[in-house]
Amino acid sequence: MLNNQTGHNSILDEFSTEVFCLSWMNSGTALAIGFKDGTIKLYDTIKKQLLRTINGHLDLVSALNWNEYLLSSGSRDSKILNHDVRIKSHLIYTCSWHKKGITSLKWSEDKRYLATGAFDNKVCIWDIRKNINSTNTVHELDHDSNASNASHTLEGENIINKTNTITNTNSNTNINNIQSNNNNNVSSISKYNLKHNSVIRGLSWSPHDNNLLATGGGTKDPSIKIWDISNGKLIKVLNTKAQICSLLWSKNTNEIITAHGGTNNIELWKYPSMKHLKSFKGHSNKILHLAISPDGTTIASGAGSELDETLRLWKMFDKNESKITLVKDCQISYFKTNDIENREHKDNVRKSITKSLYMR
Repeated sequence: MLNNQTGHNSILDEFSTEVFCLSWMNSGTALAIGFKDGTIKLYDTIKKQLLRTINGHLDLVSALNWNEYLLSSGSRDSKILNHDVRIKSHLIYTCSWHKKGITSLKWSEDKRYLATGAFDNKVCIWDIRKNINSTNTVHELDHDSNASNASHTLEGENIINKTNTITNTNSNTNINNIQSNNNNNVSSISKYNLKHNSVIRGLSWSPHDNNLLATGGGTKDPSIKIWDISNGKLIKVLNTKAQICSLLWSKNTNEIITAHGGTNNIELWKYPSMKHLKSFKGHSNKILHLAISPDGTTIASGAGSELDETLRLWKMFDKNESKITLVKDCQISYFKTNDIENREHKDNVRKSITKSLYMR
């Protein structure tokens, strides 16, 4: 664990298997850790004490996110498990729809919807208010690679070229109703199915509008797509021209931050215009993860390749009483895995940076 203020790092525990994801509990000091062997460990980070081990997945745990005491976990086994960590029989329901492994999952700001992305190029929106013991219909939303059904289609600015093109089109999206099936204790929940043309690498709900979800695609579809969950429609598409590896919505400003492979840059975009504001350079290889500080001012970025192996902190936003401003001199510090005190722990740290990154 790295302290942003002091620069001090410490080891929470030693693990015999690779760490693939991390997630802080919404309040308190509990940290959930997902492992390659399919287990989840819950730690008290102040006491550095293991609170409990959670089992249930058949493959590595690739994504974790909290909703109060409900911990949602996604796995390469394509299942999303929802655990109430307060009770012994922690598994309360399972979400099954994706055909391939889960890459990311996020609860909406109002804790009403769970968005999940996977290697099947789809994003599912789960409504936890529905009766989890009933069978509900699934709405499948498709759009082609040129996003002709989107309200606005844009081309990336300042990553590859200097021009933005906005096309206004009629959003006559085709919605197909598909019947979900219940299998034993697997519950079905009403959801939208939103399709990319590549692996889903980033998900972020807007802190400013509970109905807006931003998604980012991989190499074959390197676009930011903005969805209105109230009606399931795609409303904006920005082709960044570079693989999106991680995506965040700024807490303090209506702006979107993306991390990329190929260019190895962090990019800042203004919503709703999707105008490119700034590129942040420093990494020498693909940036695999981003995390934002609780006050919304600092972004952490991690690249795990041996060509980089750095965790970098960027002071992107300056918060004061009157306004939020973009800070010009952004990079405030960075850590290399060589700086970790326990040299034998270096390989595990590098693997952890590659898989996940969270700020507290």
